[in-house]
Amino acid sequence: MTLNTEGGGFHHGAQEPYPPKGPDNLHFLRDDDKSVRPLGSHEQLLYSVVEVSQILCLGRTKVYELLYAGEIVSVKIGALRRVRRSDLEVFVRNLEQEI
Repeated sequence: MTLNTEGGGFHHGAQEPYPPKGPDNLHFLRDDDKSVRPLGSHEQLLYSVVEVSQILCLGRTKVYELLYAGEIVSVKIGALRRVRRSDLEVFVRNLEQEI
């Protein structure tokens, strides 16, 4: 750390992005099929109520009605309510069966 006399204050040197990018710092997840893929390439697993309403093109109030009726299964994480991608897919598949 050096004193920056021009702008005042201290200069910590060049700021590197955190976490460092590049092949040496990749984290990996395992798929169900046991293949390995980079963590950054995963699909979103949990959706907020607002995201569900955008995905289904429904109002937030309607999504809450479907959640409370048990038509869309959700999970609570602390004070947050989230919908698993798999439960959203089940809901849509069930809509297809009702037609």
